[in-house]
Amino acid sequence: MTFTGYQNCLYKKRVCVMYNLTTLQNELLQGVGPSGFEDNLRATLVRLLQPYADEISIDTLGNLICRRKGSGPKIVIDAQMDTIGFVVSGVDGSGKISFVPLGNHNIDLLSGEKVQLEGGTCAEIQLRTSEKTPAPEKQSCHDMFLCPDVCNDCVQQVLPNVGTPAVFKQRVVTQEDGLVQAPHLSGVCGAMTAILTMQQLDFCPNDLYFVFSVQSEVGFRGIRSAVYNLEPYAYIRLAAAQAIDATLRPSMGPAIAYKNEYAVWNAEIIDALWQGAEKADITCQYKVNETGAVLPNEVCVQLSRGGVAAGELAIPVLGYHTAQECYCPQDVVHAAKVLCATLESGFNAILDVKIK
Repeated sequence: MTFTGYQNCLYKKRVCVMYNLTTLQNELLQGVGPSGFEDNLRATLVRLLQPYADEISIDTLGNLICRRKGSGPKIVIDAQMDTIGFVVSGVDGSGKISFVPLGNHNIDLLSGEKVQLEGGTCAEIQLRTSEKTPAPEKQSCHDMFLCPDVCNDCVQQVLPNVGTPAVFKQRVVTQEDGLVQAPHLSGVCGAMTAILTMQQLDFCPNDLYFVFSVQSEVGFRGIRSAVYNLEPYAYIRLAAAQAIDATLRPSMGPAIAYKNEYAVWNAEIIDALWQGAEKADITCQYKVNETGAVLPNEVCVQLSRGGVAAGELAIPVLGYHTAQECYCPQDVVHAAKVLCATLESGFNAILDVKIK
């Protein structure tokens, strides 16, 4: 499926409405869906991005691919489209709804959280406890159930079908320090950065493919297939990073990643991002993870076909993968400026140096 956008990107940028970050944040949070249930957010993104792309297509797995045409080497910019969530696995006679997680949750923090099921029904996550079965020391989703937020007489009318997805109930709070707290921010930080970049980017000599990828939280299935099919020279991931006190914090700038448990990012991409930060006069942080619950998307991207030079620009998020995530909106604005400056410089010079 392909949509044709405006052909003149410079003209397009002048005449189109420029979305502000608050508008983007709220629209994307309203459309979030867990892995495998990205349809609502994809429809929102098509509407938002059509003015800024020369071509928009949707591949077999459901990745949304927005192309900005250029004559230079092909570059993929990856922003995930899914978020962590839940899916209903069963309903018993008393109206208790069993569920399984989608993505990497902090299970010990789930009890008492509010979720919203597809269709609008709200429910609370509760523990299956009684005098005979006290709460286990190490919890799992098998020890929990969803209790609908309705009176007992109405429970049977709102019970979902098996396979119904759910996400944390949205509640956005702007704190006094300027940080924004809401569920699923880590799932939309990359998309916000990508959209701001597309609407601010005046010129890029490279052939750009902004990929809004599906099923990132359950093994990066979407971006694996997209990179394999597109065969880019370089790949830049836009993501959220777990904020760590004193080493990686919100409001201190976006983070340029060097390595994690599984992979080392390519030096030429790291250097290009730092040069972009210097050109844009933006302060950035370092991201170096020794260990952690990081899925090996870097490995599958770097080893695709003949190899892909890969890097990452991340937004620090407190309370990562919980219902109380916090980020600094200015970090997203700065990340977009860094990426714009990096892309406007192009990757041709890097290729020329490598060939010589």
